[in-house]
Amino acid sequence: MSGVTEAGIREAIQSAFRGRPVKRVELFGSSARGEMTPDSNVDILVTPTPEAARHDLCVIAAEVEDALGRPVDFLTPSDVGAMKNIQARDLILGSAVAVYVP
Repeated sequence: MSGVTEAGIREAIQSAFRGRPVKRVELFGSSARGEMTPDSNVDILVTPTPEAARHDLCVIAAEVEDALGRPVDFLTPSDVGAMKNIQARDLILGSAVAVYVP
């Protein structure tokens, strides 16, 4: 689906994560910068609640993929904090835009 808009991404994320065990969902990467191409994936940073299981987050990300028709990659703050590449970590954290905060 090449015509995915930022509003469409926000709607898909909000719909999929509503009522789920998350504290916050943010976009980062090309979708956050408004630079998506037809081949772009959607990068999301998911801050889970303590009871959330990683498998549950994967299932929710797959729901977003299905809704958008393009790949979704997600990281948690723990994943980002564990990155050895400090520049990549800073780029992710510096460009993240909140799209869902219950």
